[in-house]
Amino acid sequence: MSNLVFKLKRIRLQKVNAQLLSDDSNSGKNTFDIKQEIAVEIDVPKEKQIKINVSEKITAPELPFIFDIDVVGYFSSSVPVSREEIQEMKIPLSQPLFSFISLIVGFLTEKMFSGPPLILPPFYPEDEEDECEDVETADKTGWRIFPGDKE
Repeated sequence: MSNLVFKLKRIRLQKVNAQLLSDDSNSGKNTFDIKQEIAVEIDVPKEKQIKINVSEKITAPELPFIFDIDVVGYFSSSVPVSREEIQEMKIPLSQPLFSFISLIVGFLTEKMFSGPPLILPPFYPEDEEDECEDVETADKTGWRIFPGDKE
């Protein structure tokens, strides 16, 4: 798989369901607990084609809304791949789909709440933890210190 190169062909919005559950969208709070349920599925319809489906359900107990969205990305590969070979790369390959979802959610929530948009981080939530494994927290300041920043 050393010569393996992927190319994103297109992204398609498969489904979007955005519901405002009540008219009280201004709870007076500045911070919210956002809950995201994410599923990433891979299909290899042909030997050099990959289809990735990202489904995301977004809720916040403090805000009266439910957001459900499905996005499909179509990729081509430089060499034939199997479903098993591509399984370990599904999160990095789905990165452009998370950015697309973030854009759609931001645009629609701005219109739904008649205010600032809800901007979601455009990556799979476990990625943040993976990147911060080697991070230490300073005791008094609370600043995060990365291994390369130590004096």
